[in-house]
Amino acid sequence: MRRVLRVATIAITSLVGAGFSTAAFAQEVVVYPQQEVVYTQEEHETEPAGIAQGVVAVTTAGATSSEYGGALGGRIGWVEITGEVGRLRDVAPKDLNNVLRGVPGVPAGTNIVRVPTTYALANFKLVPNHGVVRPFANVGFGFARLEPEVSVGSAVVTIPSVFTPTKSTRPLALVGAGVRVAIGPVVDIDAGYRYMRIYSDYQLSDAIPHNRILTNTSTFYAAVGIRF
Repeated sequence: MRRVLRVATIAITSLVGAGFSTAAFAQEVVVYPQQEVVYTQEEHETEPAGIAQGVVAVTTAGATSSEYGGALGGRIGWVEITGEVGRLRDVAPKDLNNVLRGVPGVPAGTNIVRVPTTYALANFKLVPNHGVVRPFANVGFGFARLEPEVSVGSAVVTIPSVFTPTKSTRPLALVGAGVRVAIGPVVDIDAGYRYMRIYSDYQLSDAIPHNRILTNTSTFYAAVGIRF
């Protein structure tokens, strides 16, 4: 009888011990709730990568004239790269006309030379991705087709003896800055300033001082862009 009780006691003790072990194990099991990751619209929203622009401007070289053009390109992050072509009505350097006014027979105060110009350039612009108002800075490199025209009214002068109005293609470089304003989901307006140097290197007669003249222009412009 004692042996039976002892066996029963051992069995009960084992069961109770097993129960406690199970309970202890159950306390160590941790259930983590599933976490839902929520992405905001801004995180998923990407701006269109392409851009097309129309440009109008007022340019000052020797005289004040107009400029117009167009650009097409795209962007990677904050960097916008466009190819731009345009037309400048007159970029004759002030120094060029000042020198030619010294030629005998030229009326005082007359602009002798006009230089209409067609240009093509690659424009690199650093501009933020988001925001209604976005400041930007840009640089550009390209070429200009210079088309000098000599016009001195009714005066009879020998301008070709000191300056030959020969067409030429010359390199150019520019720097600029401005502000972009978003006026719709895909429409922007840029307003800015840029300084352009055309390496015109005008060749005048050796008898005329300043026989190598570069072309520098200051331009205030506005551009309407469509992103796609």
